[in-house]
Amino acid sequence: MFGIFTKKQDLAKNHKSGGAWGDGQAVLSAIDDGVLAIDPDGNIRIINQAAEEMIGWSNGDATGLVFESVFLLCDKDGNIFPREQNPICRALSNAESFTSKELFMKTQSGKNIPIFIQINPIDEQKSGLVVVFRNISKELKENREQTEFISTASHEMRTPVASIEGYIGLALNPSTATIDERAKKYLEKAHENTQHLGQLFQGLLDITKAEDGRLKNEPVVLDAVEFSRNIWDGLRAKASDKGLDYVFELDEKKSGEKILSPVYFIHVDKDHLHEVLDNLFENAIKYTPKGKVSVGVSGDNQNVFISVRDSGIGIPTEDIPHLFQKFYRVDNSETREIGGTGLGLYLSRKLVESMNGKLSLESEYQKGSVFTISLPRLTREQAEKFKEKELEKSQTEAKAENKDQIFDSSKEILEIKSASQESQQVPSRNIQPAPAQYFSQEQAIREYQLQQYYAKQKAAADAKMREERIRQNYQSAQNPYFPQESQSVASAQSVPAQPQNISPPEIYSPPAQNNPPTLSEIEKMREEYVRRMAAERQNLR
Repeated sequence: MFGIFTKKQDLAKNHKSGGAWGDGQAVLSAIDDGVLAIDPDGNIRIINQAAEEMIGWSNGDATGLVFESVFLLCDKDGNIFPREQNPICRALSNAESFTSKELFMKTQSGKNIPIFIQINPIDEQKSGLVVVFRNISKELKENREQTEFISTASHEMRTPVASIEGYIGLALNPSTATIDERAKKYLEKAHENTQHLGQLFQGLLDITKAEDGRLKNEPVVLDAVEFSRNIWDGLRAKASDKGLDYVFELDEKKSGEKILSPVYFIHVDKDHLHEVLDNLFENAIKYTPKGKVSVGVSGDNQNVFISVRDSGIGIPTEDIPHLFQKFYRVDNSETREIGGTGLGLYLSRKLVESMNGKLSLESEYQKGSVFTISLPRLTREQAEKFKEKELEKSQTEAKAENKDQIFDSSKEILEIKSASQESQQVPSRNIQPAPAQYFSQEQAIREYQLQQYYAKQKAAADAKMREERIRQNYQSAQNPYFPQESQSVASAQSVPAQPQNISPPEIYSPPAQNNPPTLSEIEKMREEYVRRMAAERQNLR
């Protein structure tokens, strides 16, 4: 207690005498975030303890040094930013604020640490900067784990929800089920909520892909006017059901006037822009009980602007800064009756940013809102060049696809031919048979007889070979039943192992009915062969 009391007395004395409390050093030391005060020349005037610990300095050694030798900003690969890309240098020159969660800091030990950094000028006279930063490694890891869990859970839950929706749809279909009016109302409510749940899961999957950088981005050249008009016309029925004044501003003209629609070329992902516009158009219709909903397309030399204007319930001022956050919905009596997931605007902003654009909002409560998409504009020459590249790419892909189709077709034909050959059961003589469709019945009979002929010749040669080997063994053993003078005779009667100059027999001429040999005929041929072989062995003895 005495020590604490003494410390409090010391702090009070320091405060009165302009000590630690007087210059704010004690306050800075108590802050967990790193804090740097940098003068107009880029020198560090103040650095708190948290900044020193993160960077790797101590005891105020960094005070008075140029910030570029102490606070090293880099990309994720550890490449130090040059002066023209360093956000602190830019802030010193233009006195503008800067905030980012995508930068890295290289410590004295060479580690790359992801940081959140906020740079604010002291005043508009370029008197210096205050830099606040913190290590967000733990936050990023938790976000990745959370994103992975949401993605996995959404993917697994979407399948049973789709199944439930399908079965409820079958129950509501008069051709597949019969229900009374009371049960029908219950099922319609269940079907509506199941659809809402399915949209929620799909939105979660899209958001996790956007945050992980897994969204496909395939930009094409689009005419912003025609593309917006097509989506707008597709939602006209919803606006008509509510009795809204539904206007596409470029099509609106006064009596006697003729309007030429300008052409605004953009180079963006078609599916992404379609999802964003569809979401904004539907929101304008959904949150406008009565009045007017309109869309305008305009542009300048650098950008194209697509604006969605409504005279609906509007957004309170205090809710506007949070409107593009995940799961955020304005909570008042007007919005409670209107369904929503709180994900549409967040995903729309992510998609627009992935197309190098910007989504902004102007709104006044109870008077209406204006959402504006800003996208980079292409000149006609740039659009033509991009179209040529897209045409070349599509032709290349078409050729590759055509080759794949030809290969698959050829493979299928070969498989059919092979199956046909097997079904014909045509024996071969270790040669490649002709395709099955080229065989007639007579040719098949010829192939069969030749195969049988060569098989018999080989069997005869093998038998004579065995007999000759037996004769030679008997001679070497001086068998009394095999005289020596017969050796020359045996040599003269020896035959080679393989038949030579064998001429195939006369080809079997099929009868009028073109039928192959029967089993009885084949059996007779085999018996004749056995008798002939027995007679030859008898003659050798």
